Amino acid sequence: MDKKLSKKALLGIIIGVLAIVAIICAVILLNRNKLTAMVMRLIRQEGEVALLDASGQDVAILDNMKLYSGNALETGGDGLVDLSLDDTKYLTIENKSNVVFEKSGKALELKLNSGRLFFNVTEKLADDETMDISTSTMVVGIRGTSGWVDAENSDLYVGDGTLHVTGINPKTGERIEADFTAGQKVHVYLLDEDGKTVAFELENYTIQDVPREMLRNIVQYPELFLRFVDETGFAPKEVIREAIIKKILPEEMNLPEEYEELLEEVLEEMKEPEEEEEEEPEEVEEVETPTTNRTVTPQNTQEEEPPAEEQPAQQSSTPAATTPTTYTVTVNTATGGTASASVSSAEAGTTITLTATPDAGYELTGWTVNEGGVTVSENSFTMPEGNVSITPKFRGTTLHNVVVQWFIGGNDSPDDVWGTASVSSDGANATQGAGDQYYSSYTIQARAGDEVTIAATPTSGMNSSFRTWTLTGGSSVIDASSATNTFIMPDEEINAKADFVMGTYTVVLETEENANITPYYGDTPITSVQQSFQVAYDTPIVITGGATSARSYRRGTNQQDLDITYTYDAQSQQLTINLKPGAGANVTITLY
Repeated sequence: MDKKLSKKALLGIIIGVLAIVAIICAVILLNRNKLTAMVMRLIRQEGEVALLDASGQDVAILDNMKLYSGNALETGGDGLVDLSLDDTKYLTIENKSNVVFEKSGKALELKLNSGRLFFNVTEKLADDETMDISTSTMVVGIRGTSGWVDAENSDLYVGDGTLHVTGINPKTGERIEADFTAGQKVHVYLLDEDGKTVAFELENYTIQDVPREMLRNIVQYPELFLRFVDETGFAPKEVIREAIIKKILPEEMNLPEEYEELLEEVLEEMKEPEEEEEEEPEEVEEVETPTTNRTVTPQNTQEEEPPAEEQPAQQSSTPAATTPTTYTVTVNTATGGTASASVSSAEAGTTITLTATPDAGYELTGWTVNEGGVTVSENSFTMPEGNVSITPKFRGTTLHNVVVQWFIGGNDSPDDVWGTASVSSDGANATQGAGDQYYSSYTIQARAGDEVTIAATPTSGMNSSFRTWTLTGGSSVIDASSATNTFIMPDEEINAKADFVMGTYTVVLETEENANITPYYGDTPITSVQQSFQVAYDTPIVITGGATSARSYRRGTNQQDLDITYTYDAQSQQLTINLKPGAGANVTITLY
């Protein structure tokens, strides 16, 4: 009896242990889901918006719902959604966009597979917390800042703070990293050259460049507005003005209290003056004066003159006074210093004074008038009847070398060089470099802020074309894929190597008329009748089936023999012909 009871007790213990294990597993799974969940608060939704689970199935969108790792938001052609994650991360997902949310522990990744996205992180992340926005070409590391990402064009605008960006070439896997700050626009370039396949292009954006949805968020959140104008240096008034120009309604704006009156001021300035109608004089009704009977007396036979009729008084009208029209003055930012105008708006005819403060190592060289057509003399101009936009021109005081190189490969004859390069700048003379057996070069000296042009030119008569620039310095201002670049010199040395590539050329193959051989080029038998083939440059011509020797000449006006080398393998009866580099675009080879 005791033995049976002990078995029952043992069975009960086993069942109890299994139940405890099941409860523990359920708790772990439940906590795991909680760890990967985020609370989504829906702020605004327009047009077609879909929420998908990890398997791609539609999920109903509710306010204050939880997002789980693997969920995705998609917007249609008219779709747009504003939302917050955990009340500290604000997002705007624009139309035709797809964003997948991935979360593991305290690591959050937003995969922007297509479209555009604005982000505003209001609280700096903890040391053990990460947030990344990734596209096919970049990863944006966020700590507590704002910005706008365009997956289609590989662009990033930094609103405030600092972002750590990784540029990626998805084909080669090459990665580069750099930090970027408020007011900067970053573009990721994908290159096609040996040694370097991805690069950053950097520029300071203007308030007119700011994407609309980024600007809409800036004027909707007072704290973000203050951070943005403080770190970019844009005047609050020009930010508000640009928001109105981009058709962001005043009722959509929620500005800091100290700038609410500025909104009214901008709205008043942007009003078109109304034409006041001139009042017509009122017509005065003529009143007929009644005629009185005249009395004739013997003493006075002269008739009394009737009283003169009173003429109605002419009423005059004075045109109403009109408010003078004012126009805006915008001074844009520029690398190398800061600048401002004496006023931000003025009537036509007002003298506007400009002030520029160069950074250390820079000097002011003048002003570029972007709008308004004014003439700046001694840092001032007369306000026209229209808005004025102007940019200071700074340049560095230190001279830097700009070197362009092109490959010559030890060839003495210019005809054998696939292409050359040139460099020019106002006031600078290019000097020929000493070079070496492989490269020739030109060098100029330029200051930061100078306009510089580099150009790569394929050799005339060669079947060559420009491929790319290999850059040391200057990657932020030079488009490596463009043969000609005109750019503003950065504060660094630049070395640019022009890379050219040869195309195909025509090879005519034949055998001697009485040759007792049947050679083949690929699957084509070669006879005494000439046959033409297109051959890639620097590709050996392999002949099989009996030819042991070859001679060649260039067709056309120049009939001299060309230098060719060939090897013959008697065992395989294979003749391999190598033409001299730059052999030309039309070559005849006779086999015997």
